[in-house]
Amino acid sequence: MLRDPRILLLDEATSALDAQTEAAINATLERVGRDRTVVSVTHRLTSAVRADRIVVLSHGRVVEHGTHDELLSRKGAYHRLWEQQSGFVVSLDGRRAAVTPARLRGMPAFAGIDEQSLTDLAGRFGSEHHPAGSTIVEEGEAGDKLYVIVRGTLDVTQAGPDGVERPLPALQDGDFFGEIALLDNVPRTATVRARTACLLLVLSRDEFLDVMRRSPELKAVFEHAARARRHDAPRP
Repeated sequence: MLRDPRILLLDEATSALDAQTEAAINATLERVGRDRTVVSVTHRLTSAVRADRIVVLSHGRVVEHGTHDELLSRKGAYHRLWEQQSGFVVSLDGRRAAVTPARLRGMPAFAGIDEQSLTDLAGRFGSEHHPAGSTIVEEGEAGDKLYVIVRGTLDVTQAGPDGVERPLPALQDGDFFGEIALLDNVPRTATVRARTACLLLVLSRDEFLDVMRRSPELKAVFEHAARARRHDAPRP
C-alpha cells in the first residue's frame, strides 16, 4: 500500500485472523479500495458481499459469476456456500462461538429434528480454539464429539494399507465431522489437523444423549440421518 498501487491483489487476506481483526482489516480494505481495482481470493463469503463481481470456482473451473444478490437468487454453488457459512455468532476476540437452530437444521444429521430439540442442542455446544498445526482428532482414537468448523481450514488424512497417510478433501468454515461418534463408540476413521488457527463448536456425546432422553423421537430421526452418511465419503 505504500506505493499506492492501482491494482491490489489479495489471497486469503483474513483467513487466519480473529473476528475483531478481520472486521477491522475488511473495513480498511473497503476504504482503500474505493479508488483502485481489488482482486481478492477468499473462501469466506462475508468478505465478498460488496464486490462488484464475484466469480465462483469449483475444482479450478468457473461455475458462477455475478453480484452477491444475483448469486444468492440463483440458488447455486454460491448460495450453498453462503448457507453453510451462515448461522454462527462469534465473539469479538474470536475464541467463542454459538450456533443458531436454523443452522443446525441445515446439517443433514439434524434436518428432521423439531424446533424445540434444535434449540436445546444449540445451547449445548461448547467452543474450542486450536492453533495452526495442532491435531484435532487422530485416526484410530475413540470418538465422542461432533465438531462444526466456524472459522479455519483443517487438513484431513487417512492411512492407506501401507500405513502411509493420504490426503482427503480439506474442511473449511461451515463443514462438520464426527457426527457418528454421537451415537456409537467407534474409532476415528481419519486424522484432522488445523492448517490455520481455527474456531470449532463442539457437542459431546453426553450432552447429545441427554437431549435425546428428553425427546424420544429425536433418537430415531438422528440415527436414520447419521447412519445414511456412512455410505458417503469417510468421515473423521
